[in-house]
Parts: sequence; C-alpha cells; structure tokens
Amino acid sequence: MADKDYKAFIVEGEARENIYMLWKKLKADDFDTDIIEVLRESNKKIREQLEGLSRDDFSEVFLFFDYDVHQTNLGKADI
Repeated sequence: MADKDYKAFIVEGEARENIYMLWKKLKADDFDTDIIEVLRESNKKIREQLEGLSRDDFSEVFLFFDYDVHQTNLGKADI
C-alpha cells in the first residue's frame, strides 16, 4: 500500500443516475474494476480532484445511495 491512506465517499450528485451506472459497471466486472480510474474518466472536476492519486492511495471506497422506491435505475434483483 502507498504512503497515503485516502477514503473515497461517492454519493449521488447532480446526475443521480451516474452512481447507479457505476454500481452496475462494478457488479458486471465482479467488483474488479479500478473505480478510481472510472471516476477520473467520468468528469473533468473529478479528474482534477484525483490528480496525482491512484487506486493504491485509497484504502476504502464507499458508495452511498439514497434509494427511492420509484427509481428505475436498478432492477429488482439489485435492490
């Protein structure tokens, strides 16, 4: 592990469906996806925030969902 020990907290943002798309991508890849790179590629602001960091700099990554029953972004099997 690197000298740094960051924790990433990923929450719903302006584009609420993006966290669900991220979850589906991680699940499809059996959670072997480099989530830091996926985030870096998703948005210029995030890319700037992650500049100089790699996934080895993060000891934990948390996804926080504010799931509403009326949301259709996840299938029933994912709920």
